[in-house]
Parts: sequence; C-alpha cells; structure tokens
Amino acid sequence: MSAGTRNGDLADAAQAIGAIERPAQTVAPGPGPLPAASMPLALRPVPRRVLVTGATRGIGAAVAQALAAAGWHVTLAGRARAALEEVRVTLPITEALAHDCVELDVTDAASVARAFAEVHAKGGALQALVNNAGAVETGPLARLPLAAWDRMLAVNLTGVFLCTQQAVKLFK
Repeated sequence: MSAGTRNGDLADAAQAIGAIERPAQTVAPGPGPLPAASMPLALRPVPRRVLVTGATRGIGAAVAQALAAAGWHVTLAGRARAALEEVRVTLPITEALAHDCVELDVTDAASVARAFAEVHAKGGALQALVNNAGAVETGPLARLPLAAWDRMLAVNLTGVFLCTQQAVKLFK
C-alpha cells in the first residue's frame, strides 16, 4: 500500500468519525472573506459551544478560561452549582456571549441525561466536549479500598462514556 493511499484512507476515516471536516466546495481566491460554510469548523466565525466537565477548579477551570477567551460559549459542568458560578463569573464575555452552568454527576446516567437535555433546551447544538472530571486515590495499592477503585472507574471511565454518549447527540 502506498503512503498516498494510506493517508487518503486515514483522512477518509477521520472525516467519517468527525475528527476532521473537509470543505464542501472549493472557493476560488478573490476579494472578500471566505464563506463560512467552506471553512473548517474550528475557523467558522459563529459562536461555538463547548461543555467542560470538572470545571470548578484546576485544569477544568483553566480550559474554560482559555476557551472563553478564544470566543467559545462555555457551559461549565460539575456537582456543585455554587463553585460553578464562582468560575462562570470570571470568564471573559465577548459580544453578549453569556456562559452558563449545569449541575451534573458524571457517574449517574440520569444526572448526565438531565444535564445534556438542559444544555440542549438552552441553546441546541454543541461543537465540543471536554471530559475533564476526574478522581484519583493515592497511596499503596495493597491498601486501596475497592470502593475507592470503583469510584475512580466510575468517574474516569464511565463518566467519560456517559457524557460522550449524550454529547454526540448534540454535536453539529
């Protein structure tokens, strides 16, 4: 198999799963801006919406800050509404772009479904999901309680599955 064929196959596969987006048409160079429909999704000048889990502190809050500064509409998601609101009020706002919060427990399928239904009701489509919620227990493995192990798996694996499963329904 030649490298060109393989790269073409990989590009086709990436497009099929939505990892990349190819322009629908080729636009001849000329005066004026490039039509938004022919731009890659990440470059389109429309507000893009992202949901960030585990957004109350650390990496989640920092990612939310960076995305808001880049012009994304950010929906902060986590278990504590008050902590989410504390982060929300620090996000930069551009052109009447109001960020919002949604309370959810990533380990609870019903909670995740309710949260994504709320997101959909507020604004429709999502363009991205940041699965940042995480749990870690430290210490010697020999003394790690099974309940702690189960909690890490529920947050770090099942939570990602549940959120991604709901998010793909809203991706546009």
